[in-house]
Amino acid sequence: MIKYKLILPSTFLAISLTACTFAPNSASQLPSSNQTVQSTAPQKILFKDENDGTSVKEQKRLNIYSVPDHILQNKVTEIPYYAFGEISFVTEEDINSVNEGHSPWKATPLLSAELLTTNLIPTNINKDQVSYVVTKQLNPNKANEITTVEMNIPGAGVYTITLQYPENSPISFITQITFVSENNSQ
Repeated sequence: MIKYKLILPSTFLAISLTACTFAPNSASQLPSSNQTVQSTAPQKILFKDENDGTSVKEQKRLNIYSVPDHILQNKVTEIPYYAFGEISFVTEEDINSVNEGHSPWKATPLLSAELLTTNLIPTNINKDQVSYVVTKQLNPNKANEITTVEMNIPGAGVYTITLQYPENSPISFITQITFVSENNSQ
């Protein structure tokens, strides 16, 4: 399995950044294997004002990761799989393993969100302080189930994690991660 890692500093200054979207049609469109990208929890996302270039404001919602709907129509083995800040693709062996009852957490959206997003927790926060709550569930127990989980990190903010089951997949895929800092969630 080829893995790619998204690396961002814990704080950074971005100009006109509105979203980060990952939308390859196949594994061949990913960066070469010698490129590394890491993802850590943003401590604060800052933007320069386009008018004067000097004032800085905090972004209210940042799209950390997103898989477009049309990509979910691909074969399951061609859909990006987010895990611990790495983007990879599941294999037929992974699918068979879940179908045989191994790694049942991969088939449960809440457990998948809890386990696969631990890289987003700042190092100064104890993982036991983070809470996960299912806030929305569409088409429960059906092939096209969509689940939204909120990951509340004290002192940092809230990640909203959307998970879906692609067609004919027993595995729950993270399809979107957004972040709202604690200062902007009011």
